[in-house]
Parts: sequence; C-alpha cells; structure tokens
Amino acid sequence: MKKTVCWFFLVVGFDQLTKWLVVVHIPLYGSIPIVGAWFRFTHFENEGIVFGMLQGKGDQLLPVVLIISVGMAVLAWKYAEGSWFLRFSFGTIIGGAAGNLIDRFFRGAVVDFIHIGSFAIFNIADAFVVAGAIGMGIYLLVVHKPLLYESELWVL
Repeated sequence: MKKTVCWFFLVVGFDQLTKWLVVVHIPLYGSIPIVGAWFRFTHFENEGIVFGMLQGKGDQLLPVVLIISVGMAVLAWKYAEGSWFLRFSFGTIIGGAAGNLIDRFFRGAVVDFIHIGSFAIFNIADAFVVAGAIGMGIYLLVVHKPLLYESELWVL
C-alpha cells in the first residue's frame, strides 16, 4: 500500500505544481505555443467534468466523484499490494481524482492547460487518471487474464 500512496502523492504534487505554474504565468484563456498551433499550454478553468463535458455541472457530481474515489481506495487497499501494475493504476487514478477535487474545493473549477490540436484541454491529473485506467485494463486483460476466465461472468 505504501507504493500506491507514493504514486498518489507524486500525482497530486506534480498536478498541483503544474496548475500553480499555469495560474501564475498564463492569464486565463491565454495560450503559449509549444509546438506551433498543434501543442500549446492554454489556461482554462473547467467547470464541467473530464475533457470539458457537462460544463457548469461539475459541482453537482462532487459526491459521485468522492464515492468513486473512496471505493477505489478500498479496492486498492484490498488488491494492489501484490502487483506493481495495480499499485501504479490505483495510485494514479485516485491521485488524479484528488488533484481535480482540490481544484474544485479551493478554486471552484479545475485548471486545465494541456491543449493538443483540436482535442479538449486537459491537465496532468486527467492524464494520470487515463494512464491508470489503461494500466488497470492491461492488468485485467493481459497480466491477470486467468482471473477473468475463471470468474462466473464467463460461464454460459
């Protein structure tokens, strides 16, 4: 569990540091090109959920996000100890959720800034949640594949 907690704090710390740098150095809606117009840092405050969906409804979903985060922490406590894949996955998912929750509580909106092409603007926390979900998917489908096939779900 210690390594899961380390991933958690690494993600929260890196996420909050990058958001602080954006808030301090880029005016709201300002943009700094990194690779032309294709990749840039654009300061945006997201009042919705992931990738800007449901704008203005983010606060209404706070209880759901909190419940999911607590559920993920319980699952991490129960299952993550034996696998570095799961320690990484749980730590980054919960850390990313916490990073965005911190923004909601203290700023009223989530600071987003990574802007790639015409894709939605997102942040480090979002990227780690996605990386953790991919890691968990790989673990379930490849690393721990026998568990899936032995479960009752696969019995016809």
